[in-house]
Amino acid sequence: MPGQLLHIYGPLFINSFGLFVGIALIIFCYFVEKEIEKKHLISRNNFSHLLVLSVFAALIGGRTLYVINNWNSINNIYHFFDIWNGGFSLLGAVLALLIVIPLYLKVKRITILPFLDVLAVYVPLFQSIARIGCFFAGCCYGQAVHLPWSTIYTECTFLVPLNVPLHPTQLYSSLLLFIIFLSMRYIFKHQYNKPGQLITLYLILICCERIMIDFLRGDREFFSSRQITLLSIHQIVAIILALGASIAFIYFGRQKQVTINKTV
Repeated sequence: MPGQLLHIYGPLFINSFGLFVGIALIIFCYFVEKEIEKKHLISRNNFSHLLVLSVFAALIGGRTLYVINNWNSINNIYHFFDIWNGGFSLLGAVLALLIVIPLYLKVKRITILPFLDVLAVYVPLFQSIARIGCFFAGCCYGQAVHLPWSTIYTECTFLVPLNVPLHPTQLYSSLLLFIIFLSMRYIFKHQYNKPGQLITLYLILICCERIMIDFLRGDREFFSSRQITLLSIHQIVAIILALGASIAFIYFGRQKQVTINKTV
């Protein structure tokens, strides 16, 4: 299952991960634009600007956390920009967006929490589709295991072990993220009346997903070179983020209910 699908020029390829991320982005933008038009949360022009800014922020954040986790394999500063050869952290992208999006909305004087809540409904769908790209690319692979549904890679551009049956952790993650999306959308449609609770619930759920799936991944990174610790770097980051989101979820839950247009 090679990650590269079409050669463009030099080191540039259209790869499976990029293809699925592109598909996910189109679907994500379609649903979010429908919601913001109904609720008049942000102008189309500002949304377009925010989308472009968010793409760059996600790339930088996702690449940065990947580089931090794989610092020993980075030979020089140019490898930081070597994205076409793989290496991206979805959790790093989420952290970057949590900084950039609220700052942009604040500068534009746009109500932050309702807009973030709309994004929180459809971001898990984006991530679910992107994880399928991870599966075909061979990144984020699982540990060796002999199961009827194990995945065997015979060729790949990533460091996935070849000709070894592995947990298809990318598909596990994709399924859980899709379930999170369905749950978030149901709450948004039927029980949403306190701005801020959806974005914090989303953070709690994706952190739980990452913590669980990481125990089955074969590319875990640890603070200790001897790997004697139980939790990986991503799991520790996820736990800290989940604790902060839980506190915020409780805080927003104590606020007064507001009347919100529930048209979906």
